[in-house]
Amino acid sequence: MKSASANVSAKRAVVFLALAVPFALGGCYFSDDSVPVSSIGVTPAKGAISAGASCQIFNGLTGALLSSSTTDSSGACSLAVTGYSGPVAIKVCGGAGVTYFDETLTTPANVSMSASNCLLAASPSIPAGGAPKIGVTPLTHLGAVLAGMDPSSTSPSAPSANAISAANTKVKVAILGANFTAFDILDAPTPPKLGGTVTTGDANSLLYGAFIAALSKSIVAAGVGGASGSVFDRFSALTTEFTEQGGKFTTENMKTSVRVTGAQLQAIADSFYSPALSTQVTGIANTLAPNSDGTGPKPAPTGTGTGTGTGTGTGSSS
Repeated sequence: MKSASANVSAKRAVVFLALAVPFALGGCYFSDDSVPVSSIGVTPAKGAISAGASCQIFNGLTGALLSSSTTDSSGACSLAVTGYSGPVAIKVCGGAGVTYFDETLTTPANVSMSASNCLLAASPSIPAGGAPKIGVTPLTHLGAVLAGMDPSSTSPSAPSANAISAANTKVKVAILGANFTAFDILDAPTPPKLGGTVTTGDANSLLYGAFIAALSKSIVAAGVGGASGSVFDRFSALTTEFTEQGGKFTTENMKTSVRVTGAQLQAIADSFYSPALSTQVTGIANTLAPNSDGTGPKPAPTGTGTGTGTGTGTGSSS
């Protein structure tokens, strides 16, 4: 007969095995419940984009699809990412019935955004915070492609988080200037939309939306990409040169067209934002310091002054 102590030991062994089995089979007893879920708000902008656009988020290094959704009536989408915080690629494409607001037309209007009209964004990590947001714009597209992502790929990826960060920085320096701080190219913009009906929004987000609109008008006016073509065609030409030249513009009209002025920003704000918001946008823009290389939205200060001077001259007499 076994002793009482032996029976107790045997019972403890049975309990231990019963508790250990789930860990041995599943890796973790609380496997699914312990994995955090992060919802990322995505705002694509080439002018406001309508409902129905495809939104996908990928592992930025492997190209594995993490989540997908479509834009809602506000032109934004929400992407759920489970247990992942590394580099990401976000791809937004049009489709049947999808439109984007084209402010470059003589009469601005919503125009068709086909499935081949896509915008990318690449981030070295998921933004911090309880409600992270990422913008997907022509500026982020430049950075993503420069980092090595293929807009036509079904699994866009880049070599490393450092490659993504370096590419986004080159976009900032080439277009906004190294000292620009009003918004980051990965911030979510508040873009203009049909009817000039934007009435709410963070001032810096509004400034970003106005900048994209002003940039669109500027490259069309400069004839970037030829005498005709959609705004997406023009940005495609801009992207090609930027990537082929390693993160800079060498064609003179491209270099000039990306240098958005304060007057262009104010015209966009006045046309598509409410008066109060327009004042906020231009107020921020007027605080921006000029960049030494001429880049960035930098309204020139206005004012009057007086001065004195001396001079010499020559003449003849008869």
